[in-house]
Amino acid sequence: MDQAAISARAEEFEAALSQIRRTHLGHDQTTDLRHSEIHFLMLIAKVSDKQAVTPSDIAKKMEISLSAITHHLTALENKGYISRTPSPDDKRVTLVTLSDRGKLLVDKLQAGFWKKLCGLVEFLGDDDSRELIQLLTKMTTYINQIKSVNPKEGI
Repeated sequence: MDQAAISARAEEFEAALSQIRRTHLGHDQTTDLRHSEIHFLMLIAKVSDKQAVTPSDIAKKMEISLSAITHHLTALENKGYISRTPSPDDKRVTLVTLSDRGKLLVDKLQAGFWKKLCGLVEFLGDDDSRELIQLLTKMTTYINQIKSVNPKEGI
């Protein structure tokens, strides 16, 4: 491909990614949470399912600053979706857990998202679903390669 064709295809790709972003596939419009707060809540649910989670654990997983994490955790705590408690092993460490309200919302969101994904598989069919999975995996490999060369760069 020449540079003009690459640029044209990149513009189409950017437009398609923007459309996907705007759909907020996993976002439930009936919640009082922003998309980023839902993302935090889902990550907390995933990580805390296996072990106690700290704000530092979340910051590392999301690759953002601890101060940004603290801001979002405060918002989620104020809305009743999480609680923060001192670690029984080390009182200097804060543990983050989902509240009952948070667990209910996560269960609802996961069920809704799963239903949407199953619907997408039905819509695309087996061959297109497999091809999309292959392409998304390849895209992830490319992004990880970029990040390994320059950790601050991404798509």
